[in-house]
Amino acid sequence: MARKKKKQRPARPERPAKPACLEGKWHFGSDVPTYDFFEHRSLDDPADRQEIIENVIESLERGEFLVWEAVVCDELGLPLTQKQAKALSGLLDFGDDPGEDRIFYIDEIPRPSQLWYEIVREIARHLLVDQFKTHEIHYEGVLEDWNNLVAALEEHGEGLSLPKGAERPVEVVPAESRHRLWLQTCFDQLSGLGQEDELTLTDLLQLDLGF
Repeated sequence: MARKKKKQRPARPERPAKPACLEGKWHFGSDVPTYDFFEHRSLDDPADRQEIIENVIESLERGEFLVWEAVVCDELGLPLTQKQAKALSGLLDFGDDPGEDRIFYIDEIPRPSQLWYEIVREIARHLLVDQFKTHEIHYEGVLEDWNNLVAALEEHGEGLSLPKGAERPVEVVPAESRHRLWLQTCFDQLSGLGQEDELTLTDLLQLDLGF
């Protein structure tokens, strides 16, 4: 008696290693609610800027940007990475209404109005100091916020979409701006130099070296 051959199931398409580029695709109709990270706050105000950066870092840590990118890729019919598929699956498992065609809110907050890296670029631009003068008093966050932002991107930015030309999350900030921001962090040790006649570079070096 001849054995029937088992029907082979079609192989599932492999998940892409990198997320789809969403540059130029992050725009929605008026019926889709969005959240503006900069609404009612100004990056020119140190306190507001600190709050915005903390919110962005928290969104990175909680994977909120990743989930929303997965949602948008699914809406656009773009292939999902393994990480995006897992994030979206977890979201649908806990959805209140399985019959809902579209996800408008996650934890009562709508999707960001901008791509994550557009938000980061805007923040980085406002962290730049045109002329860093050591004898002037600079808001402490100007020197620390860039380090904190980079640390969050390196730890939690994997799996997020990137614009063309960027290979790592931190590279979404233009190279020239990154260079200037790193220089500013180096100047932190010199901040305050020249505010008092007694405080000179020699004195500062002696303090650091313990002489």
